[in-house]
Amino acid sequence: MRKTLKSMVLIYLMLVLSLCIPLSGRAFFGEALNLTDDQKVQLGAIRAQAREEITPLVEQLKGFMATMEGILLADEVIDTGEGSHAQLLSEEIIGVRTQMMHIKAKAKLASANVLTLEQREIIIEKKKTRHERREKRRSRFEDRMEDPDGLPPLFPE
Repeated sequence: MRKTLKSMVLIYLMLVLSLCIPLSGRAFFGEALNLTDDQKVQLGAIRAQAREEITPLVEQLKGFMATMEGILLADEVIDTGEGSHAQLLSEEIIGVRTQMMHIKAKAKLASANVLTLEQREIIIEKKKTRHERREKRRSRFEDRMEDPDGLPPLFPE
């Protein structure tokens, strides 16, 4: 019971702290990049265009995924062989996801063309720092999983 309470308190604290952190990648890079007003307008237009292209694909994907869920949870055993409905639907899902990835890549390339070399270097450095922090956390987590009893108590008594 006590462990559960401690876990709940920890999760609640993490949730509260996460609300204090900016949710957007733009907030993460925006201030450091010192974007000009023209760059902000251009990047906003690129994001709006990508969103406009992706939105109908997202809706289409949701429909495909709902249909696939119905197939997978059906009472009868289904044929998953070549040419089956499930196979054709999975190919459609892959096609939509591929289109979405293409749109995102096109938007990233267009955004990179708006930025100066110095601004792109800042992004590379920030991403590298973020990756290093993530790896450090992952390493600590793996260490704890190997020896969970070696952890210091979260709430000393």
